[in-house]
Amino acid sequence: MKFGLLTKLTGLLAVLAITIAFAPHKTFAADVVADLSKRLVPITTGFSGTDVLLFGAIDPIDSKEKDVIVTVTGPKDSIRIRKKERIAGVWINSNSALFKSAPAFYAAFATRPLEDIASTLELESSEIGIDNLALASAYSRFSPNLEQEWQQALIRNMAAAKLYRSDIGSVTMLSDQLFRTDLHLPANVPTGTYTVGFYTVKNNRFIGAQSMPLIVRKAGLGAWIYDFAHRSPALYGIICVIIAIVAGYASYFAFRRS
Repeated sequence: MKFGLLTKLTGLLAVLAITIAFAPHKTFAADVVADLSKRLVPITTGFSGTDVLLFGAIDPIDSKEKDVIVTVTGPKDSIRIRKKERIAGVWINSNSALFKSAPAFYAAFATRPLEDIASTLELESSEIGIDNLALASAYSRFSPNLEQEWQQALIRNMAAAKLYRSDIGSVTMLSDQLFRTDLHLPANVPTGTYTVGFYTVKNNRFIGAQSMPLIVRKAGLGAWIYDFAHRSPALYGIICVIIAIVAGYASYFAFRRS
């Protein structure tokens, strides 16, 4: 199976390299052509995480002077975090912050450390790197220092849940043109449409970019139950109550006979 995957990868990378090498020079504005080993990740009942191969090829002109950055950003979501304090010997939630447009997942990969590839301004403008994400809370009462503390708390919580990758993964150059990296999606990965971005950088300046969607969604019986529960929540609740009653009576009669 590994040999088959390697053969498939080699063939796909060869196609990408040929596309770049023989395309008219004006198409080099994109500078990078990339793809994913799979565009759809189904979440089934026994889902325990999966790996997705991210690969591509860059413009061969001055390829040794270029770096590659790959980012994976999950769907935007509202995330609330709470701060606990011990008051009179009891731990309670003393304060909270709501982030209305925070990515539900984030990971970044690069051929070298980000600070050696591009300037801080370039990285911040493109939101590349976990410290450069535009994480703004919904509360205007926070001072800049307190806002930063909440942002760091959010990053710590998401990293602990394996939904934010705190370090920068590596992008491997297979040749002067071809590159690859591996993305791991944990078992608790949120569903939705992810954005995978591929960037090429030369002399601290972004010269090429490409993005594509990666869809993570529920599949199988679990998906049907999930959709039904959201489409008809009242009916779903009634059915659950009926099932619980029937199960309760069945257990009662089973133990009564024994």
